[in-house]
Parts: sequence; C-alpha cells; structure tokens
Amino acid sequence: LEVLRGSCVAAAAFLLPLAACSTPELDEQPMWLTPMSASQPAAGPLGRGNTLITDYSENCVRELDADGREVWRLDEIFGAWDAERLPNGNTLLVEFSVSRVREVDPRGATVWSFEDLKNPYTASRLPDGGTLIANTFAGEVCVVDRQGAVTWRYGEDIRPFDVERTAAGTYLICDVMHDRVIEVNEAKEIVWQVQGMPNAHDADRLPDGNTLITLRNKGQVVEVDPRGMRVWSVDGLDSPSDADRVAGGNTLIAEHKGVGEYDPRGERVWTQPATWAVEANRLPAR
Repeated sequence: LEVLRGSCVAAAAFLLPLAACSTPELDEQPMWLTPMSASQPAAGPLGRGNTLITDYSENCVRELDADGREVWRLDEIFGAWDAERLPNGNTLLVEFSVSRVREVDPRGATVWSFEDLKNPYTASRLPDGGTLIANTFAGEVCVVDRQGAVTWRYGEDIRPFDVERTAAGTYLICDVMHDRVIEVNEAKEIVWQVQGMPNAHDADRLPDGNTLITLRNKGQVVEVDPRGMRVWSVDGLDSPSDADRVAGGNTLIAEHKGVGEYDPRGERVWTQPATWAVEANRLPAR
C-alpha cells in the first residue's frame, strides 16, 4: 500500500505533506478485522430504509423493504451494473452490455439517456444536473449535461471501475489498470492516491475524510485514512463489488450471491439473497 500526495488538497483533512505519509504493505496487516477508527460513529438502531439492489445476472433492479419484501422492480436492464435512486423519485441506471446510461421514472419509462459510451460501470447525478460516468472500457471518466454534451473528461492512462464526486469537488476514481485509487481535481491533477489496491471496484470518501474501498478479488472491504493506513476492514467476502457506509455506522456490501450489512465489528446483521449483486444502496427511511 503506497500513498502519494500533491502539495495541497481542497479538503482541510488532506493538508499533509508527502513526507508525512508512510507506505505500509496492506498484506502485512491482519486480514480479518481491525478496529474501526475512533472517529467512526457507533452502530445505532437499525431503522433501515429500503434497499435498492442491482442484479447483473437477472438484468434487474429490485427495491426491498427492511423485511425483504419486494416493493419495486425493473427488468430487462441489459447488463445491469449500477442503479441510483434520484431525489425526484426516478432511477439512474447503467447498462454495461449495451453501453448506455439512462434515467427512468417509477413506471420504468426512459426520461433521459446517453449512449456515446463503451461499457460503462457506474454513474451518478451531480447537484448541477450533470451525470458523472465511469466510461470504463473507453478508459475515461466524464461529466455529461442534460443535453448530452460532455462538459468534463479525464482519461490519463486509466481503466475506471468507479468514480464519485467528493464534497471537496474532486473526483475519486478506482483505476484497475494500476491497482490504485486516485483523486483528481477539476484541473485534472492527481492530488491524492493510494496504491496496492488490486481490482478495486468501488471507493467512497467518508465524512471524516477516510476512504472506503471494495477489493473484489481479495474478497475484502477496507477503510483507509488520509495517509493510506488501514483503520477498518472486513474479509472473507464473496466477490464484493460495492460498499456503502450507512446510517448508524454499519456497512452495506453487495456480494456475489447477495447483499449483507455488517456492523463495526465485522459481524453480518442483515442479508438479502441475489443471483449476482453488483450494487446496493440504502434508501432514506420514509
């Protein structure tokens, strides 16, 4: 595990000189569970909202309530790889097999789509209405406006399996070509990166500045601090593709045969079966 930094980063939590960063080897640390950092919230009452599950094998997206009852489902999503429920109640879908990102209303009718892509993996709607896409097999991430114009693009020798916009306005990218997670600013400069992350499928910047990373081939989800030091992990997972820190401090993980919710001790406290879950999102409680 190696961490590299630019001279400064927008978020105050990242204002560390390169010399302050150590380079531990991830494999030298115990691989089952390390304690959650003191800054992490303790697990609170479950009080789960619904869960949106993307199933690649079934070509569908399902919404389940806390008891596992299916309350919404959309089929015939060709190569379903990502789904995000939008504030307006619509759902943003990524169809890997047909190289398309589209927004559908609750009835499944398409209200927006973008197809000038090459097998994308993830997409998210930005606050300004643009759509951020990991255009995976084109080797780039891009932002597309409502009219379908590309307004920002980064494609400097990467194979992006995931991208997210951070609160600081930077872009966090899982680059499987170089086994790393990088953070890029609007000027397309790498301002932070952590290496030694093979087959990273997902990376989320947490509110405290740490980063949650899903390592599919290792069957592992790890949390690293701004120096790249691991502060929490759960091992022994079944080919995970996605992980989110949810309300109460638990972690929701999409694995091969289902979706599991893990408490800060790494114990599974909730699960739902799936044929091949590649994405899971916890929706706000109603």
